[in-house]
Amino acid sequence: MPFAPHCPRRLLPFLCAAALIGCAGKQHQPPAEDAPDAATVVFKGSSAMGPAVYALQFDAKGCFQGRSGVPRAGSSRPMRLAPGEEKFFGLDTASVNNKICRIAVSFVPEANVQYQLVDFRSSGGFGKPDFCALDVKRIDASGTTTHVPARSWRIVQKGMACHRAVP
Repeated sequence: MPFAPHCPRRLLPFLCAAALIGCAGKQHQPPAEDAPDAATVVFKGSSAMGPAVYALQFDAKGCFQGRSGVPRAGSSRPMRLAPGEEKFFGLDTASVNNKICRIAVSFVPEANVQYQLVDFRSSGGFGKPDFCALDVKRIDASGTTTHVPARSWRIVQKGMACHRAVP
């Protein structure tokens, strides 16, 4: 019976691995290179060092599967998006007062349109909470940007290995 007292410690790595099966993270699947109607998106950060924006992927049950970094503005290869499908993006940064800020937004891209994601962070000051947001802008042919209505989401845990976006 010397095996029984040590069984949990020996099985722990296998139990952890079994619990994480399927969590390997699915990357953003862009439309085919020859798709003529793909939309594009870039991230225009408030600073060169701070925040990161990711395209978030969810499975058929709505559980988080992975993320892909959105290229910064000025990149020669913006992220390509399939039009007509709701896309989710997450902001992961520290606020002005070094508090963690994780939010998500979604919108439905239109065919052949360029989009820009812009982060905003501010100190609440005077006892108010810090504030952060992710704004979606449409870029027209002249370079002018206009606001695009987007839905805000929180990512919450729903079960052992499922994180979902909820309004």
